[in-house]
Amino acid sequence: MTGSSRTRLCRTFVDRAVQTWRYVDIGARNRLIPGEETLTDINLLEIQGRHPGAVRIWRFSKWKEGRATGADWEWWIGGSGWWVGMRVQAKNWRPGTTPKHLAARLNYRRGQQLQLLLSSSAQDGLFPLYCLYNGRRRWPWLTCPTCQPSPQAFGCTIVPATCVASALHSGSGAHILSCCRPWSCLVCGQCLGFPTGALAHQIYDSLLPAFETLQFRMSPLREQLPQYILALREGAPPERLPDVARLLLIEEGGE
Repeated sequence: MTGSSRTRLCRTFVDRAVQTWRYVDIGARNRLIPGEETLTDINLLEIQGRHPGAVRIWRFSKWKEGRATGADWEWWIGGSGWWVGMRVQAKNWRPGTTPKHLAARLNYRRGQQLQLLLSSSAQDGLFPLYCLYNGRRRWPWLTCPTCQPSPQAFGCTIVPATCVASALHSGSGAHILSCCRPWSCLVCGQCLGFPTGALAHQIYDSLLPAFETLQFRMSPLREQLPQYILALREGAPPERLPDVARLLLIEEGGE
């Protein structure tokens, strides 16, 4: 992925966040907020459609989604021998929902989903994340200083699952706010303060502090993709599939 293609990918992620913010904002005013699955599918398909040479998506049967992983989709980014993996659970953050109520919503099934997300990710060496779809107009937390500091940039917000667990343990949702970042920060190197270098390294180095602080052990960066993704990339049936409904692969070197 060249510098120009990275810039285009960054713009795509910012644009999808802005569009998601509009969907949730308009939906809230008309009592018709799109569901989490709908927003996820639209966003991933738009990303793939704009970057067909760099992005691949696989969609699987939903019937067992998240029973073992607690995740909606699995996300791999990298290339040139370095990969970083993430498991993501998507949730709507409706306008007017307080951080405390948000924390309660993320404690789905009495925390079972959260614990599955944490434990399965730790076992397989992936970062466990939440992606919050929201249309809030006020933002009481700090944003990335060089990422468009606007409410719309948080239409797709990433939060480390460890921050959610900490907020639930403390009984306060305020901690979640300090962990919120626009999802564009994952692919916009200038936003993270790492304008050069492999994208996988940038993401890994930016996410790691939030997990180390809460004593979540992360495996080193991968030098090779898992076998099930390698098989899918070659068009072959893998021996096993992850317990998620969607796989997203962003590969440096494509457009």
